[in-house]
Amino acid sequence: MMNPNIQLWSEDEVHFQRHTSITRMWSPKGCQPQIISASTREKVGFFGALNVKTGQLITRKTAVFNATTFEDFLQYLLQQTEGKLLLILDNATWHRARDLKGFFLDNQDRLVRVFLPPYSPEL
Repeated sequence: MMNPNIQLWSEDEVHFQRHTSITRMWSPKGCQPQIISASTREKVGFFGALNVKTGQLITRKTAVFNATTFEDFLQYLLQQTEGKLLLILDNATWHRARDLKGFFLDNQDRLVRVFLPPYSPEL
């Protein structure tokens, strides 16, 4: 980027789920192995933003993805960075939530959203 005060960041979300799936295994004939596994579907989610130029990664753990938790992450991102951010986003509903209109107006001097085209996983 030509202006050193403007940083290009890319944001996305991910969740990890613990789910045991047992399919096949080798065992001696006539022996039924006992497999101890957690019968849980625990999951944890993360918001993450990557500085495209420096590779700096900023993450925040979350239980759910919605407008409120996205705003919390954006406030955290702004606290951790300086200057103006161009933030590349996909089209998740919480990225365009009406509830965030005031937040984006209040922070328009520091944060500009750039949306990817819909249905463009290759970008």
